[in-house]
Amino acid sequence: MNMPGKSHPSPSLLRPIRRDRTLAPVRSARLAFTWSVTARCVLVILVFLFFAFPIYWLVTLSFKADTDAWVIPPKWTFAPTLAHYQKLITTWPFFTYYLNSFIVVCGALFVSVLLGVPLAYALARFKWRQTRNISFIILNQLMMPPAAVVVPFYLICRQLGILQTLWAPMLVYVAFTLPFITWIMKGFFESVPHDIEEAALVDGAGNFQVLWHIVLPLVLGALSSTTLLAAITIWNEFFFALVLTGTTTYTAPVAIMGLWTQYTVYWGSIAAGGVLISLPIVIVGLIVQRHLVTGLTFGAVK
Repeated sequence: MNMPGKSHPSPSLLRPIRRDRTLAPVRSARLAFTWSVTARCVLVILVFLFFAFPIYWLVTLSFKADTDAWVIPPKWTFAPTLAHYQKLITTWPFFTYYLNSFIVVCGALFVSVLLGVPLAYALARFKWRQTRNISFIILNQLMMPPAAVVVPFYLICRQLGILQTLWAPMLVYVAFTLPFITWIMKGFFESVPHDIEEAALVDGAGNFQVLWHIVLPLVLGALSSTTLLAAITIWNEFFFALVLTGTTTYTAPVAIMGLWTQYTVYWGSIAAGGVLISLPIVIVGLIVQRHLVTGLTFGAVK
């Protein structure tokens, strides 16, 4: 019997509160996704630090004084100095060797691209009896180790009278970059649809006009990246430049080894030379990077 003046709670309020079990899988999935993203970010950061630390050490070593360069534990904060760069420029004809590298790279790339692009297009579009044989010779040239042909190239350059000149390394680099550019660009030319070229041929364009005005804009990004890779290879090449060049025709990588003497090693100047050698490749890579996707995506639209 209910007492007057007292209210009793509703039976629904006396029931125990049940948690919604449907939210548990959602929360666990969100938690697993968060941990997965965090682990990937940490892994990316570790990989970046692993590859970026040598670059950081090279740059900081070029700005450190000799007294701060070999302190253990290393100094992370120091007073930067340009003494190593001044020594490299004033007491060592570094920019002469720098210019030699630039001339060799530009000459080798010009000949390789001028001959490699039409050859790659011909192998990709025109089929004749010797197409497979030529492709096999090009692939065989790519697989050949450089050390196996250094003596033949040395003898050839001596017979031609171009030993210890810039023509010798330029000739060798053309022999290696021409098959590389041809083989890479052949694959990209084969990926271009035939219908676009056939439409241009129907309109009266010649094969050279189709290549220049239709196909090359479509593969401009691939050509830029392939040329950049070939330029990096030539710019950093050391072995053939050491064997085929002379005192006045050294390239920049070979010239830096002159700072390693039997009495002392000028590590600060070597680091400064490494920074100066790496700088053009970084600048060219940043410039070409904007055109890679543009050449691949907007070529057909244009």
